[in-house]
Amino acid sequence: GLRGLTARRRMLIAGAVLIVLGALIPRPITVTGHFVAAPARLIPLTSPDSGVVGTVYAREGVRVPAGTPLVEIRDFDLERNALATRRRSDSLAALEQQARAGGRAAEVARLESERAGEDARLVGLEADKGNLTVRAVGGGVVLTSRPEQMTGRWVDRGQPLLELGLPDSVEVRVALNGPGSTLVRPGQPLRLFFHADGARLETSIQSVAPASPGDSGSVEVRTALPV
Repeated sequence: GLRGLTARRRMLIAGAVLIVLGALIPRPITVTGHFVAAPARLIPLTSPDSGVVGTVYAREGVRVPAGTPLVEIRDFDLERNALATRRRSDSLAALEQQARAGGRAAEVARLESERAGEDARLVGLEADKGNLTVRAVGGGVVLTSRPEQMTGRWVDRGQPLLELGLPDSVEVRVALNGPGSTLVRPGQPLRLFFHADGARLETSIQSVAPASPGDSGSVEVRTALPV
């Protein structure tokens, strides 16, 4: 039955028939259309900068809390600069120790100042590296199929990487067209028929709005899908 379907399967269902029963006219009119089901809330995650996808922690279907690291992007030039800066800091620290042992106060002060500059630069570079880790900006379930296959790929700044959603908050959306579609109103009953397993569900319309440009219908109907 419908309640036995996994959330993932429900989100992938498309092409089933939606029947809206007119209730505001003397003789009911049936309006049909094809619907798609998708999470009511989707969180797209993009690459913060250009680089190579390093470690992918995200796994399809896993629920993650906000702040969870999901993907690490590697910038090899940034990593080389950070390594070189660390080495310069370590070298200056060794020279500073020698100057201190030799009682050369002026040289110690100069080396301390130079090392402080390198350490500050290193902090900035490490922060930049940390900003290349893509984290969940909100809690949800990883919807992207096989995200681990992104490992090793080059990505550009702003390129989509993952999608998070709430599969326990699934919304049915349908674009209606033809006779009767303009008579559809919130609160009217509707029936959903699922081609996948023949299940059906009776519920009611929650919202009606003009369809987005490019959609096949003139009216878009939405309702929550119980889980």
